[in-house]
Amino acid sequence: MENEKILMTGLQLPVTDEETAISNIRDLINGCRSRIIMFPERFVLEIYEDFRQSRLYDLLEKLSLGRILIAGSVMEKSHEKFFNRSYIFNDGKLVGTQDKIIPYKKERGIMSPGNVINVFMSEFLTFSVAVCYDIDFPFFARISCMNDTDIIFNPSLIRHDFHAEWHQYVKSRALENRTAVFSVNSVTEGFGGGSIYVGTYEDGAGVRMAVLEASRMKSFTVEHLRNSMREMRIERLKEDPSTYSFPIKKIRY
Repeated sequence: MENEKILMTGLQLPVTDEETAISNIRDLINGCRSRIIMFPERFVLEIYEDFRQSRLYDLLEKLSLGRILIAGSVMEKSHEKFFNRSYIFNDGKLVGTQDKIIPYKKERGIMSPGNVINVFMSEFLTFSVAVCYDIDFPFFARISCMNDTDIIFNPSLIRHDFHAEWHQYVKSRALENRTAVFSVNSVTEGFGGGSIYVGTYEDGAGVRMAVLEASRMKSFTVEHLRNSMREMRIERLKEDPSTYSFPIKKIRY
């Protein structure tokens, strides 16, 4: 149903060991009625050989009953490679994962990049998951929107002194694609929360942004208007040539 209001909550979990994370998640999700819940990037310190065998995985499956749960991301070893991987659950089962495509600085040389953008389609929402740094580049949002994505979720781990730049990237991806972006950060010391939701809406002949920002609150709940910009998003994608191969003429002077 277009223009359906969807309640979404970001849990600004501190980065902790798995046992503490389980306790924090149980406390914060208790009583939460949102249809979508998201965690920050790398909210647990453990590096998993197989995340699906962990206690945390079992808990997330159960907590996703009746909702979509985007479990931030975890570090996982697979076939002798390390990946920064987001797990996405719906109604008590795993529906897929998304690997971070562009490693950020210290991750380079340690973490293997993902090579697929997954678009998740349910009866009431189509979305993608850009893990932290992937939202900084136009390609992820554009490819997602070309495949009918209505909103991009962005589990992040951003230092407090770079919040302004992070928020600018989120706003840019939303505005340039006539879409919505929901980005969730950790309240761990030095990161400071500051999660942000950016939606877009038509205003006369133009488009504006609806911006909601969190402080250091434990949970941050917003309301998303499903597919409210679909026609304008399709029009925008047709207008954008999306090419880096224009003829170039260099003029020496």
